[in-house]
Parts: sequence; C-alpha cells; structure tokens
Amino acid sequence: LQDVGARIYLATSKMQEHAQDIVEHFGIHAYLDGLFGSEPDGERSDKTSLLQFALEETGADPAKCFMLGDRRHDIFGAKNNDILSIGALWGFGGPEELREAEADLLVGIPEELTEALADAFPEEEDEE
Repeated sequence: LQDVGARIYLATSKMQEHAQDIVEHFGIHAYLDGLFGSEPDGERSDKTSLLQFALEETGADPAKCFMLGDRRHDIFGAKNNDILSIGALWGFGGPEELREAEADLLVGIPEELTEALADAFPEEEDEE
C-alpha cells in the first residue's frame, strides 16, 4: 500500500494511548500515517464515530477510503461513513460474522488485499 502512495491509518476502539503503545511495541508505527483510538471517557469508542472523526481530521474523501476489519463493528462503522468495507477473514470475527454484517468485500489472506483494492478503485484513465 505504501508503494502506491496510499496513506495508512489505524482506527481502533482501544484507548488512543494504549493503541500507541501497542503499535510502537510491534514496530507497526513505521507503516502508519496516523492512529485513531478512543478517549478514556469513552468518546469515539464505537467505530462509526471513530471513523467519522478520522475522516474529519484527515480530510479524506470517504469515496476514496476503505476500512479493513475483522469484526462486524468495523463493517458497520465503514458503512455508516460511506466507506468501502473489507472483511479480513484471517481475523477474530470469522467469515459468517463478516457476511452477516454485509462487508462489501472479503479477503482471505493479506496478499489478496492489493488485488481487491485495484478492482474496487480502478485508476481513472486519462481522457484526451
């Protein structure tokens, strides 16, 4: 994703400070353009409000975004913000949960993501 210039953000219902510690511990922070988590008072603990906040903060166009998630909450949050929802079948939620949540796409392994995104976001051809 970085090779094609995509900006990568992590949106988690975990508290912001705790999420930051986790991504730093595992070295994931080097791959992220930003991290969005919940507040200690519970603000933005649901994916809908969290993704809305992330869109506002980044100025990103929802039509050009996707949410990769492994639980129904991820799918619902994306759909509630008009973001393409992609279910990750290698996560905790499982295929049935993601199908019931009506994920727009399902990917079985991480390597399938770039192909799924190429199909979902075809490059616009230059008009002459």
